[in-house]
Amino acid sequence: TVVFRTDMKTRAQVTVVDPQGDRLLFPSDRESERHEITVSGLFADTFYRYRVGIIPADDPALLISSPPARTRTCPARDFGRAFTFAHLCDSRAGAGGGDYSLEGVNARTLETLLTLAYRAGAELIVFPGDLVNGYTTSPGRFRRELRSWKRVASPVGAYLPIFPTAGNHEALIDRWDDGSVLDRTDIPMERVFAEEFANFTNGPDPAPGAPPYKELVYSFDYGDTHFAFVLTNYWYTNRPGTGSGEREGTVDEIQLEWLKRDLARARKRGLRHLFVAGHEPGFPCGGHAGDAMYWGGKIPQVNAVREKFWRILGEAGVVAYLCGDEHNYSRLLVDESLVPGMKRPVWQIVSGGAGAPFHTPDTSVPWHRKVAFFTAQRHLCLITVEGDLVTLEVVSETGGRIERAVLAGER
Repeated sequence: TVVFRTDMKTRAQVTVVDPQGDRLLFPSDRESERHEITVSGLFADTFYRYRVGIIPADDPALLISSPPARTRTCPARDFGRAFTFAHLCDSRAGAGGGDYSLEGVNARTLETLLTLAYRAGAELIVFPGDLVNGYTTSPGRFRRELRSWKRVASPVGAYLPIFPTAGNHEALIDRWDDGSVLDRTDIPMERVFAEEFANFTNGPDPAPGAPPYKELVYSFDYGDTHFAFVLTNYWYTNRPGTGSGEREGTVDEIQLEWLKRDLARARKRGLRHLFVAGHEPGFPCGGHAGDAMYWGGKIPQVNAVREKFWRILGEAGVVAYLCGDEHNYSRLLVDESLVPGMKRPVWQIVSGGAGAPFHTPDTSVPWHRKVAFFTAQRHLCLITVEGDLVTLEVVSETGGRIERAVLAGER
């Protein structure tokens, strides 16, 4: 699916050139400013060149074409070769002004890291939240920030897919004089995010009167690997229990049931490796011990939801939960010592180094000594799947290796 926006209503088309030089044309069916064109009938695991063309409504004889780009189609389940994907998030504005704080985005760091992912051979990018500053009451401002993020990401996104979901900063809110904050009911964040991005639509249906999960909670297969995304900041409120809305860091019951079924179906289809992505860590290590999925461990309901979430991951044999929220990198193995009754251990990989201000380690959390690695610097994670082996390489914004680890299998 090729998605792009024009500043006036146009007709549009995508021209695809296969490896033999044959051309396929996919036109839009109507005039619009937002174009979402599905390309079909392609071979798996194949490079294709393509370009976008637009025809202005006031000049139907004029065809304006973009420069060509190249992309690779998804491999079949039994494709048998290694592949690499990138994981990073928290690209909201950082310190320094200028390109470090461009319409709610740290454009300088985001561009650098996405380019590094592309040059490293990543075939897709997982980006679970805090794309922008957010926390605004203005739908127009929220859209502008999301579009700013897309402008920065699009040079790489034209060549390989980027899969986002929302974090706590993707907040479009009503703010009241008594200090209460609630996800807007007339124009919820969830609806705006889905309008601005084009993700899969196989997530759960919401409860009556609740915001949609569409294109925020979703899953897909890539070869023999399965990815599922959850929304840890759904229907946000800072006053849980006083009305509608969920506490920050909550994976609600509808999502939990959907995730359990989704992972079970992936196993039934024979998928070898499973990954789950969401914004908030279950076990914060620096910066968010007072919220995330933990809230200081003082709220029994929060603890129960967190343990149910991690038991679902362990039961399905998930390799890693990919998250951010904390502006650092950390690697922690979550096992039965942290979640009673957890069948198999699951890695928690925090990669929140895409531009937001840094967080330092928190030595007060009970699992502090179990953290396998921690660093506060701008970075991205490169995860390579090769048969039964899954390896992680963490790379700084200068291209230097921070650490390398085995997540599954043996080298």
